[in-house]
Amino acid sequence: MCGILGITERNDELVRDAAKTFAYRGPDASRILSDSAVTMGHNRLAIIDLNPRSTQPMTDPDDTTRLMFNGEIYNYKSLRSQLEAKGYEFRTESDTEVLLNGYKEWGNDIVGKLRGMYAIAIHDRTNQRLVLITDYAGMKPIFYARIGEVLAFASEMKGVTHMLRAKGITPEVDTEALSLYWSLGYSVAPRTIFKDVSRMPRRTILTMDLASGKKTETHYALPTPTAVSEGDLKQLIETAVKRHLVADVPVGLFFSGGTDSSLIASILKKLGKRLEAFSLELAAHPEDSSYFDKIAKHMSLSIHRFFFGVKEFDEIYPMIVEKIDEPIYDSSLFPLFYIAREAARHVKVVLSGDAGDEYFLGYPRSQTLSHLHDAPLDRDLTLLDRAYVLLPRFRGKVRLFEKLFVFFRKPVSYYVLVTGPSKDYISIADWRRAKRALSANGTTPVSFDADYYLENDLLRKADLATMYNSIEGRIPLLDPDVVSSGISLMRNMVPIQELKPVLKRILATYLPHDLVYRGKRGFGLDASVFFGSSKYLKEDLRSAQAYLATRGLQPRGGFPATETMITRRPQMAWQTIMLYHALKNAHI
Repeated sequence: MCGILGITERNDELVRDAAKTFAYRGPDASRILSDSAVTMGHNRLAIIDLNPRSTQPMTDPDDTTRLMFNGEIYNYKSLRSQLEAKGYEFRTESDTEVLLNGYKEWGNDIVGKLRGMYAIAIHDRTNQRLVLITDYAGMKPIFYARIGEVLAFASEMKGVTHMLRAKGITPEVDTEALSLYWSLGYSVAPRTIFKDVSRMPRRTILTMDLASGKKTETHYALPTPTAVSEGDLKQLIETAVKRHLVADVPVGLFFSGGTDSSLIASILKKLGKRLEAFSLELAAHPEDSSYFDKIAKHMSLSIHRFFFGVKEFDEIYPMIVEKIDEPIYDSSLFPLFYIAREAARHVKVVLSGDAGDEYFLGYPRSQTLSHLHDAPLDRDLTLLDRAYVLLPRFRGKVRLFEKLFVFFRKPVSYYVLVTGPSKDYISIADWRRAKRALSANGTTPVSFDADYYLENDLLRKADLATMYNSIEGRIPLLDPDVVSSGISLMRNMVPIQELKPVLKRILATYLPHDLVYRGKRGFGLDASVFFGSSKYLKEDLRSAQAYLATRGLQPRGGFPATETMITRRPQMAWQTIMLYHALKNAHI
């Protein structure tokens, strides 16, 4: 796991300075490599082959190809064997060199062979091109911007905005992306909050011809599903968990006691792997504690348990807001950051159970959407949409319109309403833009969370929380074979009658029934607790409202009063604060 950046010109000083803005992504080594066409920079977090010989950017023996990446390739040993059979020789034990030689052998088709998470940058000097590649799920980001004929890119947006400012360009807020942010709580790739900066979507290959400056993008597909039964899927998940253990450093587990982390822990027990586990008890969530104890005892887990309350929040709050660049409204970033920081004192890699809810339908809204799975996507505004936005606010309005959107089979409107942080403070134009964004790319009602929320919110949050603490987060349930087969199996099961039916039935082959079929709350923070007692939040919210209103960046419906926002629209309060700090950090 690392941080990458570069620019299509020789400019070592610029790239070196920009790399310092996210040095925490790779504190083990830093290197700049340049020629007249491309300058590449890398901050290394050493996980596989800790020897300095594997420092990146890496070159082949004749220096015709230069490569660096952020992530891990879990099947690199089998790919190495294939390449050795073709006559390739290796100087390191790294997955980086496997990617380097794999690109030389298979070109862009290498993506079909990879099992891992990755944001790859390749300077193909023979063909005079720069190639950027994102992984199957969008776990590892690449931000980029055109500066005249030059392309700048980085693992974090602050790396790109640093290069923009050095070139005399002040980033401007993208009003359409801002509209989506108020409507959904995040920007939808390729948009970011800044007009000048883009984020590569998942499964994308961007190629820039260095001679002409022409940029092209292609997209690749998930592998063909192989599981035809739940037993097949169980085997794929076990294989994925085993793959994700590949490392030359200690590996741990984020354990919540929920379905997904319990499934991973069960598989680890079956494999005979005793990883250190890390759990968090949130203020106002004491009911989860008993499940930690019961499941931990059943699995013989050794768990490091931490409490996260206002004191802990206030300790880490400044550490996060001073770094944030692409805002997300998700308050669970704070406890996730905290547990990642504590885990980093013990291990360098940690597994998590993310993605189970999104691909295997684990949210309350998932069940409703599954009953609308065959409804046409309501891309355009309807009379019902206009009625919701234009009617005055009244008690029970949101719940009433949830029922109306379901009754009249309007899945996109329903999703915007139940997930939107700002709800009745956005305009007709914002509502329309959100609906159109969610209706793109051949999506379906049951895949909204996987296609949008996961990639643009949850994976961004996971990347930031772990990388801010120089620890690598891995997500076994996002193995492409698991995802493609899971999508196929779930497609044949809708509408569902219970949440996450497939994963729960698989988990029930490892755990007693009462430990499988139980409630689980997430990491979201109770606004009444934290805004009521934090020494930062309420004052920051007032400052944020004033700052954004002065610049005309508030939602079209304006801001509610501070206390009203906290009590009635708490997600909007988090959303407002994070946007404020992201823009301040970018000197907007």
